[in-house]
Amino acid sequence: MKTILFWGLLFVSGSTVAQNCEFLTIDGVWLDPFDNQRINVLCNNASWEEIYSYPSWVMRDLDGNILAEEEVVYFGIFGQSLHFFFLPNPWPDEQASTPVVMELWTGFGESLACSFEWEFVPRELEWTGTGDQGCFPVKIFANCNNDDGCILDVDLVVEGDVNVWSGTFEMNESTNFTAMSDSLCLSQTECHELHLTGSPTSYLSVGLVDPMDDLAWNFQHWSYYLYSEVPMPLDTTLTIDFYGGDCDVAQGFSCLEGFPGVLYPNPVERGGLFSVPFLDGNHISMWDASGRRVEVIASHELQAPRESGLYYVVIQSATESKVYPLVVR
Repeated sequence: MKTILFWGLLFVSGSTVAQNCEFLTIDGVWLDPFDNQRINVLCNNASWEEIYSYPSWVMRDLDGNILAEEEVVYFGIFGQSLHFFFLPNPWPDEQASTPVVMELWTGFGESLACSFEWEFVPRELEWTGTGDQGCFPVKIFANCNNDDGCILDVDLVVEGDVNVWSGTFEMNESTNFTAMSDSLCLSQTECHELHLTGSPTSYLSVGLVDPMDDLAWNFQHWSYYLYSEVPMPLDTTLTIDFYGGDCDVAQGFSCLEGFPGVLYPNPVERGGLFSVPFLDGNHISMWDASGRRVEVIASHELQAPRESGLYYVVIQSATESKVYPLVVR
């Protein structure tokens, strides 16, 4: 996607002056495929001298109105860097391109470094060359923590019966307890099913990551977690629906009917309350099995979603994160 870099002052007043970002480029700006209120920004800084300290991106329309802005999470931008910010409202369903201005601010929003004119196409991944609503490039990634290793059989099918990829992941000390599939490019407009069958383990994560090995640390587009105090086998089917609207069947969760977790009750009835081991300072989020965020309020009790299925409650403290599957009947 062609961009034009502005060195002048855009949509700001006062004494702020944009600097020269000669070695900074934007590689992609796209709507997250599993969260229509999240915008992802992939940028690259080729300079060893200017790191753009405490950076934050701001997206504006051509009238200067702020559409979204990033909270500062990095000390600086080194090489390729993945950033994201959340929209106050979901992005509209239409996928037409929208001209925007991408501003990079530094010093916790004190100085405007530079501005880029950008044609925002929500489903376009510029660095892949797939174009608007083209296929979505991924690799399937898995990680476990069982001392004796783990074996995971993976089958990815589309529209219920067309095989996209199959393989067996053998994860042990020799592989650093991780495994990766071949590079795949998945349709954005079809329903995918991921069948997972694995040996007993207390922790397993499976995700869809970007297939380019040197691109922003193999960032994840979608993830699934299994966490249990007691090692347990896995036998389940999950749906993966890029941008939503293509899957009309609930995912399976046969392996979790008797899940020995700390959420109670589990399973829980649709719309019912369940208890959560919440402590002051914790951050709680809930996700469905296709990787979409479900709104929750941090509390000792949460209300279950009103749709049946498998969900994940993520509890984050200052030192660790724990993920608990929740079955909603």
